[in-house]
Amino acid sequence: MKRQITLTICSLLASWSATAEPVQPSQTDALPASQPYAVYAQLGASPHAAHSQTIGVLLPWQGFQRQWGGWHWQGYWDAWLAHWAARRQDGGPAGYAHATTLGITPTLRTSPTAASRWFFDLGIGFSLTDRHYSNRRREMSTRYNFASHAGAGLWLDAERRHAFVLRIQHVSNAGIKRPNPGENFLQLRYQASF
Repeated sequence: MKRQITLTICSLLASWSATAEPVQPSQTDALPASQPYAVYAQLGASPHAAHSQTIGVLLPWQGFQRQWGGWHWQGYWDAWLAHWAARRQDGGPAGYAHATTLGITPTLRTSPTAASRWFFDLGIGFSLTDRHYSNRRREMSTRYNFASHAGAGLWLDAERRHAFVLRIQHVSNAGIKRPNPGENFLQLRYQASF
């Protein structure tokens, strides 16, 4: 079922990209010629006592700006490195299990207008952990997983250099191998563009 949902979303995004109209220059006069690169720091927590700290970089899809459904759309690559910590399943030394995760996620960002301070993000990507993730309540059977997220953000300044984003992220292997409990994180991100 999860695979079917993922494939359906990917198909819709591909067909949308082919049919959406590129933004005309008059629609982006208030914006820089291209979306800036950005770096971020992010904290997250799951309902299963896991915590995450993430750093990352946002790499814009140069020239990709579209108007679709009355909304302004842009895209970027989100490359990230995260550290997860949770209480150990076996109650072993130090009491915590740790995992380092490397990920890349193609992400669509939309806003009501090109100049809006509010925006929304949606993405599905891939992640790889340095070991199998396991805590007292969850154990993932694969080191590679899918990472999907949805978020809402606010630009803090007119130049769009600083933003806060509140996100929900789900990480699982989409049923490729069992057990596949997945993990959900509520995340707060601070983003700075340059």
